Amino acid sequence: MSRATRVERDEFVDKAFEAVGIPLIRFENKRNYILSEVKEKIDILFVGVETSMSEQKINLSDNEEIPICPKCGIPMVISTAKAGKNAGKSFYSCSNCPKCREIIRID
Repeated sequence: MSRATRVERDEFVDKAFEAVGIPLIRFENKRNYILSEVKEKIDILFVGVETSMSEQKINLSDNEEIPICPKCGIPMVISTAKAGKNAGKSFYSCSNCPKCREIIRID
């Protein structure tokens, strides 16, 4: 990929993340990274955050909230069990499934 193409792509990514309000951390391309340096950059984003990711919810309306996956930190989706003793019952599952199999029961 040419340098001009990379610059154009990076500008697009910067604007996309800014538009949705998601912080973006850039790291210099290296063969190896020092974990403490990576953690330090990430921790800076969470200074002053009072609630844990597992306690956060996205408000869709006055009476509906979507939980955030406690493992991935992304919104969960409503799924329905297709088989077994819970067949037909709904539950929240991580939208990163099958990589993450975190679920929350809907009572």
